[in-house]
Amino acid sequence: MKKILIPVDFSEHTWVTVEYGLDMAKATEASILLFHSAFDQVILTAGVFPDSIASQAVLDMNVLQEIYKEAEYKMSELKARALEKTKGDIFIETSMVSGEPDLEIVKATLIHEPDIIIVGAVGQGRKDHFTGSTAEKLMKNTKIPVLAIPIKCGYAGMKDVLYAIDPDKACEPCILEVKEFFRPYGSHIQFLFIQLEEKHESTYRELKERLKDVDPLHLINCQTTKEGIYEAINRINPVLIAFHFHRESPFAGWFRPVLSRRDLYKANLPLLAFPEK
Repeated sequence: MKKILIPVDFSEHTWVTVEYGLDMAKATEASILLFHSAFDQVILTAGVFPDSIASQAVLDMNVLQEIYKEAEYKMSELKARALEKTKGDIFIETSMVSGEPDLEIVKATLIHEPDIIIVGAVGQGRKDHFTGSTAEKLMKNTKIPVLAIPIKCGYAGMKDVLYAIDPDKACEPCILEVKEFFRPYGSHIQFLFIQLEEKHESTYRELKERLKDVDPLHLINCQTTKEGIYEAINRINPVLIAFHFHRESPFAGWFRPVLSRRDLYKANLPLLAFPEK
């Protein structure tokens, strides 16, 4: 890993996402890019000078300049705090743009070519990155892992990891990719195979035979992905859940409004999605 992209909005939760980035950078000697899309939380109302377009333009420009100036100050403070925590051992750079966060983050991945994105679950404007689909958009439109941190989740490291295997997309390369990713962090990975249908039993047996030497491969028989995940969380007590994101996967449903508020936040664990193979 060479570069970590952390979109920030300067909310109280921002520092938690930065802590995860610092931890990963320390283990891999990666650099960090703190990224902010300015003006994304501003809605300018109708002009107070209805008969003067020029006056409204000046007013709007002054407001935007003040907001950008404040964002620059907060970015410098955040960078200074991160550098102080790491004693300057990690290279940290910043980037600020204006525009819609969803689109600008995707653009940033093309320009800066990071190896992972770490994003908070709720922004300062109370936009829910799960139900608002930001996390899902990043997973669909980028080819790198996305680590999403729920708003009420404090920093807990990456020691105990639960990797949930999609029974319809189970493959040895995916599992080996996960093991290689977590190697620098000394993580203990437990692999969860959720058997939703009878047809998945043969897939499980075949996978278990090929992966004799990997960490424990648990089998949970259940009717829904949600049910299996919660049973595994109670049994294993992980600090992070990882999976490969497939567009038609049952895990994709975790990022839809009907599930995310009630189910994702109930788990209150960071979710690391690897890109679709």
